[in-house]
Amino acid sequence: MRGGAMIGRHRGASACSAAAWNFARVEEFWRELEPLTPYGKDYFEARHVHSSLAAIEADCGDIEAYGGFASRVRSASARLDKLAWHLRRIPRLPGFGAPGVMELFLFKKFLSNCRACADLLDDGARAHFGIEFASEELAELLAMGGADPESFHIASAYDEALGPLRAEMAGVAEEIAQRYSALADAVLDAFGFDFADREFLIVPADEGLAAAAAGAGRGLTVEPFDDQSYLVRRAPDAALLELERRREALREEEQALEAAAAARISASVDRSEAEFARYAEAVARLDVARCRFLLAEKYGLSRPSLGGAALRIEKGRFLPLAGDCASMGTAYTPVSVELRHSAAVLSGSNMGGKTVALQSILFLQILAQSGMYVPAELYESKLYDFIEYIGEGCGGGGSKGLSGFGREVRDLSEVLGKSAKGACLAAFDEFARTTGSEEAEALLSEVVGRFAEAKRCTALFATHFGRIERDRAVHWLRMAGLDRKAARERFQKAADAPGAAAGAEIVAVDEARLRDINRLMRYEILEDRAARGGSAPEDEAAASDALEIAALLGLDAGLIAGARRRLAKRRGGGGDES
Repeated sequence: MRGGAMIGRHRGASACSAAAWNFARVEEFWRELEPLTPYGKDYFEARHVHSSLAAIEADCGDIEAYGGFASRVRSASARLDKLAWHLRRIPRLPGFGAPGVMELFLFKKFLSNCRACADLLDDGARAHFGIEFASEELAELLAMGGADPESFHIASAYDEALGPLRAEMAGVAEEIAQRYSALADAVLDAFGFDFADREFLIVPADEGLAAAAAGAGRGLTVEPFDDQSYLVRRAPDAALLELERRREALREEEQALEAAAAARISASVDRSEAEFARYAEAVARLDVARCRFLLAEKYGLSRPSLGGAALRIEKGRFLPLAGDCASMGTAYTPVSVELRHSAAVLSGSNMGGKTVALQSILFLQILAQSGMYVPAELYESKLYDFIEYIGEGCGGGGSKGLSGFGREVRDLSEVLGKSAKGACLAAFDEFARTTGSEEAEALLSEVVGRFAEAKRCTALFATHFGRIERDRAVHWLRMAGLDRKAARERFQKAADAPGAAAGAEIVAVDEARLRDINRLMRYEILEDRAARGGSAPEDEAAASDALEIAALLGLDAGLIAGARRRLAKRRGGGGDES
């Protein structure tokens, strides 16, 4: 198990691109995971997004198993606290192959805390996570190195020769101490130098010179320290030198016995490498499941259902945005949508929530495929081999010198290549927005058509282009947009309020007014009935949210009126005004 443990069923490349991960703001949620063990930290650091249904189901099963255990012992909350304490105390195992005394300490600490975790779990959780402790013999061997479960030394119990040897070493050390004490007493009487267990003294020059003159053969050595002082040491006699030599010989003998004992213990540890790997795997699973369960409890997450033929979301919450809305005091609208076709086109005005809708769907799918529960009352989806995003901010390495449209074309080619290899979920946010509208609408029509025929894939297009060909099996959707009646009432009340300037319809644009308009936006995803012979006036009104928002923000009324006349003329077939 060199290099650390890894949850075996999770090996493999991530199904999610970095662009999709960043676009969906998953990292903000990920940072709330707080693993306690080095193995749990390694796992979450890898940002696994699986394309294996078995791995996802196993992860969700772990969450369920930990949740069941937590509910069974909820009345004894100290048990859960103790489990967390012991998980936090589990060290990263060092490499095998003749570990030294310090490494043996880590193995002992690992086993001690692993056994404590196993004891704190009940039978069901212990069996589920595979954390049954089966290393009693090795644990007892390591326990001979100290009663404290988190310390270790080569005790005399490991070799019958160590006890007598250490006793002799203690006797020699005591005799050395006594002889040095006697020397110190003699020096104190003769010269007044009190060493008080110190190895040397710094004394004034005159005292040093006097000691040098009178101290020959009387247990002192004197040498200059600087211009004004001398360094004085106690000088061992022949008997002391012999005792020191004996102590050093005994110390070397002790080290040889300790090394032999450590080698025998290390061999026992090495023979248990497979068991340690199993424990590390089990501890990682337990730690990861605990983290996920705590977030599931915090946010009321539910288990997703993957591997189906359609995407269905009921009240899915994009948690990063929900948090933003809560901090700003604005309402948040969960996402509900059902997609059966392979392509969906979502239209709506700016500020209408198209981008947020794409982020929400990718956020939920990425969490589901990373083995998490999801913030939705119901989440059913396909399983994808690739999760991709194309849009603003996704240009990565190798894009230097490319225009925005050039990067999008490059990224589109890559996604099309992946969609030919496996199931792909791709979100396109305002694709081709930086090129001419006629060419963009023609190209976008072809791209939508290509994905409409890719039955294993799901492509989501958020766009403001209104002339995409609608002759294929595609979901045509739109954002509900601005609640115009409520908006007009809200701002008329502001204009009529006491103190408002006479004749002033709208005050200068500020952050408060933008927040007011955000509160009046309806972020529901609706079917675009115009695509199926629905009411054109309603859909034209939705398409005109941009002008309504501009008016509410105080743009010159003449500009708004002129734009509305042009829009009406174009819709009436009169062509562009010159």
